[in-house]
Amino acid sequence: METTVEFTALLALIWQLRVLSRQLRYEAVIRIYEINRALIAAGLKDPDLLKVLDGRAIRDKTKQRRFLQQCFNQIDLTYLGWKNRFLTQESWEGLERDIQDFSSLETSRQYWRQNSGYYSREFQAFLNRCIEP
Repeated sequence: METTVEFTALLALIWQLRVLSRQLRYEAVIRIYEINRALIAAGLKDPDLLKVLDGRAIRDKTKQRRFLQQCFNQIDLTYLGWKNRFLTQESWEGLERDIQDFSSLETSRQYWRQNSGYYSREFQAFLNRCIEP
């Protein structure tokens, strides 16, 4: 009888861990989309940043570089979420297409050429694959 209770408790613990894992994945996706939405909202509120989101350069190169840095840092965090299995395959596929679209912009490519060395080698390899269709 005691073995049955222990086994049942173990099954309950495993089930709780699976639920927690799914919840963490869901929260990771929500957080990634919240930050993505905030970056896009910033771009929509500021005509200069909207140009950057459209792939056009602006006069204020510091502003452009800092905004692109925020975007690339977000992409790096998203990649880490995928690598560490916080994102489902379905979530990752859509995000990866967004990353490919964003990294195909000329302003993004220029930023990456100048700043890729600040990122991990693994992330550099990933983003280079995204940039080269």
